[in-house]
Amino acid sequence: MHDTQRLRIAGWCGIIGGILWFLQSILTDVLFPQLAAPGTPGFTIGGAIATVNLVVLLVGFLGVAWGRALGGWFGKIAFGVAVLGYVLMIVGGLLTIVGAGPLADPEAPISLIYLLGRLITVVFTFFTGIAVLTARRGRGGRDSRRCSWVSSQSLANSCRCSWQVARMRS
Repeated sequence: MHDTQRLRIAGWCGIIGGILWFLQSILTDVLFPQLAAPGTPGFTIGGAIATVNLVVLLVGFLGVAWGRALGGWFGKIAFGVAVLGYVLMIVGGLLTIVGAGPLADPEAPISLIYLLGRLITVVFTFFTGIAVLTARRGRGGRDSRRCSWVSSQSLANSCRCSWQVARMRS
């Protein structure tokens, strides 16, 4: 597979994954929260869709590295930790679907591994965006679009995480 084709696939995965993540957030968190109540089939189906979507988003995020948009050691470390966060979220999503044991939050049946991965992903996709912006500062063109995608993904993760935490507290 050529680099251009791999980047195109990663880009489409990022776009489609971001749109699906946004739509699922609006549907299950805002418009119809009763559909995703814990213990219902909707919760299991929503968890499965979210986990598959995380895999799609991970492929899109890997496109940042495949496109050589990272610069220096800071960007590579931030990117690596962000990928670890995505992997933890996927594993946590699978654990949430099967209702696996002691790694679940007692107030909401969400795996603590998922929540840890979510925190890591939010922080380190933000750092990855900063690294991409500083590595490609002033070049414009395609590199600026990569920066915008990483930054928007970080913002979307932050907003959804904040919304879920606010819902858990109320």
